[in-house]
Amino acid sequence: MKKRSSKRKKRETRREVTYCIEILEWDLPYSYSLNINKEIIYGPIWEHMGLEIKGKLIHPEKLAEKTVDVNLLGDRRVVPVLEKPQDFREWEPKCVGTLTVRGASREYLGSLPFDMLSQLAFLIHAGKIKYLIMSGKQLQYGSAEI
Repeated sequence: MKKRSSKRKKRETRREVTYCIEILEWDLPYSYSLNINKEIIYGPIWEHMGLEIKGKLIHPEKLAEKTVDVNLLGDRRVVPVLEKPQDFREWEPKCVGTLTVRGASREYLGSLPFDMLSQLAFLIHAGKIKYLIMSGKQLQYGSAEI
């Protein structure tokens, strides 16, 4: 008896999509303290800064008019990578953030070089930046890598 050969469907590759978010509100919380949890963060000092944005999705059309919470976290670890990329040839980051759209929950969590957050906040405050344009994978199961 012959075995039935089953044809496997070829896995579809997720296409690249541009996500456009209109900035409606923003905040730049900052925290600086002694590090009391040394198992998680190394060093005697702990700091945190994040650019929090409330926005409205404009593109893609399927998501248009939906509100989204954007959290851009400052990360000092990427500064050496930008200053001396030749020292990090083996490091290939998968993404800089993740967009999640599931029902009423819509958020983007990403990271930027720490020093850029205050500059971006200044430009948003001055009205020079009104939109976030992000390019990444198409949403799959409500999530996309940016």
